[in-house]
Amino acid sequence: MALCFKAQGNIRKAASFYKKAGRLDPGKEAGYLDLGDLYLENGLYKKALKAYNKAADIQPDHEWAIPSILYCEYMIKKDAERLGKIEAYYKANTVNGRARELLKPLLSIAELPFVDYIPEPQEATINVLRQVAEQNPDLESGGTISLTINHLEAPSAIRAMELYLNKFGRSANPPKLNLTIDNVSEPDPRQPIAEKGAMLWSYEGFMAQPAMPMPSGQVADAVRRLAMTPYQIEDWYRTAGELAQSLTPAHLPDLFAVLTHPPEPSESVSSWRWLQRIQYAAVFLMAQLSPSKPSEPLLSLCYGQSDWPVNAAVAVLAYEAQGDPELEKAVSELFFRLMERIPQEGYCFFTYALVCSWLQLSFIDEKLREQLEQWKNDLEQRE
Repeated sequence: MALCFKAQGNIRKAASFYKKAGRLDPGKEAGYLDLGDLYLENGLYKKALKAYNKAADIQPDHEWAIPSILYCEYMIKKDAERLGKIEAYYKANTVNGRARELLKPLLSIAELPFVDYIPEPQEATINVLRQVAEQNPDLESGGTISLTINHLEAPSAIRAMELYLNKFGRSANPPKLNLTIDNVSEPDPRQPIAEKGAMLWSYEGFMAQPAMPMPSGQVADAVRRLAMTPYQIEDWYRTAGELAQSLTPAHLPDLFAVLTHPPEPSESVSSWRWLQRIQYAAVFLMAQLSPSKPSEPLLSLCYGQSDWPVNAAVAVLAYEAQGDPELEKAVSELFFRLMERIPQEGYCFFTYALVCSWLQLSFIDEKLREQLEQWKNDLEQRE
């Protein structure tokens, strides 16, 4: 009845039935949330606040009620103190969809890396590839791209270069990559750091080749479908859950395989962005197919050879753990282990993702949070 009157625009009668629902089932918060939404949508913030507070009395820390309460309090007073509370809550709950909808528009906060967008890779190989792609040289008749880098980079960076050159592979003399690598950082990124670490690549010296066969068409199609949607971590996690319904844990090997064997990109997407998005999509699907939390496949990626999928794994692990003290503890311990893997020399592709994802955890101590914030600021200044 409340929904019917709401659809008719009769706020008073709709509200009376929501209140009746609350009286009939006083142990459930749903009616009060609906009543609060009705009032909020019509700008009746004091009434909305009262309803949301009743919902929060039944279920404290409710992920819908709390940001709604903060929003109503601010809309009633519009003072700096309440705006400060909103900012503090939003920074600690960035993956809360209700907070993002209501609170973020009130703040002058830029979109968050790895939550609202995926930062582009920054390896020397990729920087050269960007220049090559911008210059758009005629490689149909062959040619060679020569590149010397100081330290061995993520194999996916080289794979992105290969994918770019593959576009010209139909010519009689396909272009070639002449790559020289001077050093390998310590610890050796080619080696896993735990027994169950994923081995995505087979190395011959410095050169890597995919260690797995091509994935099945069904898995490649599911990954492609997710990769082509606009990225936002909560939206992708939900969509991955829907796509995973057509898959089973038996498809996990194919999801690992697609990390190095991406489906063909469209012409409008750069090879490095496409490979990156495919890898993120595969990791999201792995998480949805994993019965354990933290996800065993994602832990395997973090403990395995050092490569771009680690970025996706740490972002998803932090997202899944947020707000759960035990999960956050396990994920934070993993992040400490990954921190030890950051080399002293050479560029480390996963540092920024690690720091940003770590900051999404609610239960880390304040000293560590301050250190991570400073680390994040330093990394952004270098950019």
